[in-house]
Amino acid sequence: MKKSERLSPVLKLEEMKEQASVKRYADARTQLTQEKQKLQQLIEYSQEYQEMVAEQGKVGITASRLQSYHSFINKLNQAISHQQQQLLLVQQEAEQQEQNWLRQRGATVNMGKLVTRYAHEEKLLTDKKEQKEQDEQAQQMAGLSLF
Repeated sequence: MKKSERLSPVLKLEEMKEQASVKRYADARTQLTQEKQKLQQLIEYSQEYQEMVAEQGKVGITASRLQSYHSFINKLNQAISHQQQQLLLVQQEAEQQEQNWLRQRGATVNMGKLVTRYAHEEKLLTDKKEQKEQDEQAQQMAGLSLF
């Protein structure tokens, strides 16, 4: 069996690994997008809520209600802080998955180049062998026609 044929299953395995790493990277990117959206929603809700509290403060508000509003705003700020931390973790995971994919892509490309190189070398040897056989046949035919 030729080298290129022996390495073909290895190339297929590298391609399968690459596809798996692409999927993990795509999943990480999707999660990153979702986490960004959650953070944006929390920030927008917090801003809207603070504007509502400010509007109610203009017309008058009881101290207990104001304290309740501030307590809720503090909880929103904690949720925003937590979501920012979550976003950083997911961002790091996405970056790591991207690096894994790029490394695997490099391995796949290198294996593909190796298989291609071996196949090319094998073709050159086959062509050379065929040419040699044709030359020998031509010489034999030329030798027979002389007699």
